[in-house]
Amino acid sequence: MKSIHLVFTFIWITACGAPKPKAESGAKAAAAPAPIGTAGIDYAALYCSNAVKLKLRSDIRTEIDLICKDGKPTELLQEYRTKALTQKPGTIDIKFLQQKNTEASDRSEFTVIWAFHVPIRPFVVKARPLYDYIAKGYQSSDVSFTVKANRLMDAPLDSGLHLWTTEMDYALKVNALPSLAIVNDRKTEYNLYQVLSGNEEMGLGLEHLVNSPDQTYKVSNLVNFSFNDGEGYNDGKGGTIVINVLRFDFNNQGFPETAVTTMTAVAQALANNMYEGLKQ
Repeated sequence: MKSIHLVFTFIWITACGAPKPKAESGAKAAAAPAPIGTAGIDYAALYCSNAVKLKLRSDIRTEIDLICKDGKPTELLQEYRTKALTQKPGTIDIKFLQQKNTEASDRSEFTVIWAFHVPIRPFVVKARPLYDYIAKGYQSSDVSFTVKANRLMDAPLDSGLHLWTTEMDYALKVNALPSLAIVNDRKTEYNLYQVLSGNEEMGLGLEHLVNSPDQTYKVSNLVNFSFNDGEGYNDGKGGTIVINVLRFDFNNQGFPETAVTTMTAVAQALANNMYEGLKQ
């Protein structure tokens, strides 16, 4: 398989209780949950009504519609918010929402989602160097990737809600056959935004493709939405739900099965690296 490229759509979401969702559906808007927490704020509704208004550097309507459809929380948001709050800490299960291989063009398209809860507030999450956690990379006998992160301290910002920009350089190596190793590079840009002016309890991160030297990748997106889990506000309590959506479209070089196994391994590694960096 040609390299798999991971793009995250990290969605960091917190809010209240939710109705039981359908496993594979994310486009349908769900009924607004009842506000909980000391602040009495419906964070899911507040988040979605404002996230869709942000001026971003890349088109991520596909990813946002999975979580916030027409400015309202979806059933998928409710499902993964609940999953993050109820699963055993450190247990992160990734799930394929889309898994498509087109033989005629050797293309693979994937959308992956996972979520976790961390006991720190969203404004702390936004202050952490998430790009450094991603840059820890991953290595096994079959798959390895390295990442170089370069925070652009003096980069121009798009608006008052645009907090910072980081360049990400990826190198992925896949041992497709005993005698064949596929190596691929790509460059992305990761930007962090505050969702609503004056509210530090919500954030959105977006990583998008800047350059694929051999034109391997068509899409490489990571989106993160973060907000208060509803358990606290100004009393020092509460944490953050982190929901991650990873979507990409790339040339698998005739190794579609290898593309699936590589994607699974790398997505799990990315999920673990992010959680380990944010868990305390």
